[in-house]
Amino acid sequence: MKTIRQKIKFIITHPSRLSFILRKVYCNVILKRFFKAWGVNSLIQKPLFCSYAFINIGQNVSIGKHARIEAIEEWNGISYKPEIIIGDGVSIEQRLHLVAGERVKIGSNCTISYDVMITDVDHQYEQINTNASHQPLNISETIIGDYCFIGA
Repeated sequence: MKTIRQKIKFIITHPSRLSFILRKVYCNVILKRFFKAWGVNSLIQKPLFCSYAFINIGQNVSIGKHARIEAIEEWNGISYKPEIIIGDGVSIEQRLHLVAGERVKIGSNCTISYDVMITDVDHQYEQINTNASHQPLNISETIIGDYCFIGA
């Protein structure tokens, strides 16, 4: 069995391990206060954008770098009440793009690969001469069950 001194020496001599530990402490002590709910032992690594107040994170969740997790509160003068729920034991690789206008739920123990987009929002495209991003939204909740795998 390794002594405390050996464990500390390992952490100090492996900067990536030290960085990981510091990020985990930061998430579970400071960052969790900004989320709607935060499960113990969860980690989100340097997101690009995050609508913290609308996100429920379960226990033992890991979200890779450069995630964009966005809740749409208002679009073209219409208000929405978004909710993002990530269940226990979910593992998400880097560059997730998740957008919610109503409700996006990822069940427990799911694995989501890199470069995946999950959304409950789509732009209507009824006015041919108007950019689609300026048209109203179609919103319908998205639910991913437990034990799912979503590839790139």
